[in-house]
Amino acid sequence: MDFAHNKNADYFISIHLDSFSAESNRFSVYYWFKGENFSKEGKRFAESVANAVTPRGFSKSVVKSANHYVTRNTRVPAILVECGNIQNPVNVNEINNKKFIQEFAKG
Repeated sequence: MDFAHNKNADYFISIHLDSFSAESNRFSVYYWFKGENFSKEGKRFAESVANAVTPRGFSKSVVKSANHYVTRNTRVPAILVECGNIQNPVNVNEINNKKFIQEFAKG
């Protein structure tokens, strides 16, 4: 986050892979929300990323509000992205497929 703040970033993306047991091939994007306070721009950013990435190999995407440290404490619109699950055999194959990663990054 400090890097984003020091470079005057317009947006912040924190990219992760889930590791809990999951059967679904899902892409999740989280934006900051707590009570009446949330980032409208963060929500739009999350929805935009989910819409761009879902057609590139994920069966569905989920956009959710959450109170993650990185989204709550960043001064620019911020999202936390879960790019599949390392316990899901389909996701493991995709993660190891260079072409899939390139298409995903384009999204």
